[in-house]
Amino acid sequence: MKNFELRTQFRLFGKSNSGVQYRSREAPDRGDYVVIGYQADIHPKAANNAMLYDEQGRGILANHGQKMFIGEKGEKMLAGSTGPIQEVKMEDWNDLTIIARGNHIVHKLNGKTTIDLIDHHKEERELEGVLAFQVHRGPAMRIQFKNIRLKTLPAGGVLSLEEAPIPADAKNVSRPARRPKGKKGGKGRNAPKGKP
Repeated sequence: MKNFELRTQFRLFGKSNSGVQYRSREAPDRGDYVVIGYQADIHPKAANNAMLYDEQGRGILANHGQKMFIGEKGEKMLAGSTGPIQEVKMEDWNDLTIIARGNHIVHKLNGKTTIDLIDHHKEERELEGVLAFQVHRGPAMRIQFKNIRLKTLPAGGVLSLEEAPIPADAKNVSRPARRPKGKKGGKGRNAPKGKP
């Protein structure tokens, strides 16, 4: 699946989380039914609900409420807000929409945009792959989906940096790269406890 609009309704019971994987690839070396790629998170914590997570990849790409750009070197650039974080009752039916067109991704929760992201990181971005519904390992949980509707969108739509430039006032919110263990400043044998 490349470009599409997915609409579904979900409800979640329990303390764990779920999600919709898309533009993902199967990873049989990591276990049965494991997929890697973009995920629209379904999470009891409001700031994480309907965020964009790169499963077993780059981690959180956009939290709920963020308009983001990913730069050519993978830098995460916060360019604004999509609106306030929505508090919802997870046990009630909620609407989730995912729109993936080229390197432009939009998630919506109950009709309101939660994330808007343009991914310029060619080496890491996903432009096609499988769809999957997640059952998370961990505490007992129950996730339900209904009214799943998938609309294929025209091919193409990848925006270049010239067509979708990162705003000059965007803030780099990337986490610093971790140093390997044992290196100066790392958590090696000689590093003081509790220090980075």
